[in-house]
Amino acid sequence: MRKILESNSKPNLNITFDILSNPEFLAEGTAIKDLLNPDRVLIGSLGTPSGKRAQAALVDVYANWVPREKCVTTGLWSSELTKLVGLHFS
Repeated sequence: MRKILESNSKPNLNITFDILSNPEFLAEGTAIKDLLNPDRVLIGSLGTPSGKRAQAALVDVYANWVPREKCVTTGLWSSELTKLVGLHFS
């Protein structure tokens, strides 16, 4: 995915892409409740300056209905690993 996005970026035209990981933590039977009132929102980025800006923008979107203290930011791979570990123990 990253290679595809990078090959289609056009910095000279100010068209760039970044990758975020935003795994969901929904339980079967309570998905709507979990979406409206999540325990946490995990957002991972590559840690580059543009990745951090994209991460902050997504936190701002979630802040419309999720308290900011529930928005956890981390690295891209840590975010994905957290999701996998969560699946194992749920």
